[in-house]
Amino acid sequence: MCIVNTGLNLSNVLGMLITLVAGALAVFLGYWLKYRIPVVGVKQYISRVIDPGMLIKPHITFESNQHKFHYPNLYIVETHFFNQSRKAYKKFDLKVELKVPAEIIYIACNGEDGSHEIVPKQAIDFENPAKCVDLDIDPFNRDNVYSISLYVTCTGDEELTRNSIHYSTKIASKFVSING
Repeated sequence: MCIVNTGLNLSNVLGMLITLVAGALAVFLGYWLKYRIPVVGVKQYISRVIDPGMLIKPHITFESNQHKFHYPNLYIVETHFFNQSRKAYKKFDLKVELKVPAEIIYIACNGEDGSHEIVPKQAIDFENPAKCVDLDIDPFNRDNVYSISLYVTCTGDEELTRNSIHYSTKIASKFVSING
């Protein structure tokens, strides 16, 4: 009679079982930490699409409160923001600033529906143009899309390009341009 020692005694079986449970727990915790807990101090990605290509010419004149406003070159800049991060924001502060001699004379903001708003903090119109505008996005959940249309007139000889418009926020996030 031949007895084969397979090495499967109680202590070896318990050791393998503990190793399997520990491995499964490590995989579960890794998944949970990656996808369920907001990452502190890590920049979240906010994508943007900028289309500054629409230049209205020839000269255009608007009337407001019996005043005429004449613009030799007027750009309509469409920008769309997508929250592609793993974090939802109850309120997201956004600053839009022009890096060339130009002014924003009008702004139109669109959220996905009535419960998603993007609101300028200051009034901008033909009588009150601005070089920068602060916006509140409320809320900015994952996969939300917001759009802003800026009517911009250049006051100098430079033309408006994608690089002429700077977007920033105090929240730890990184703006990623989808269209270059």
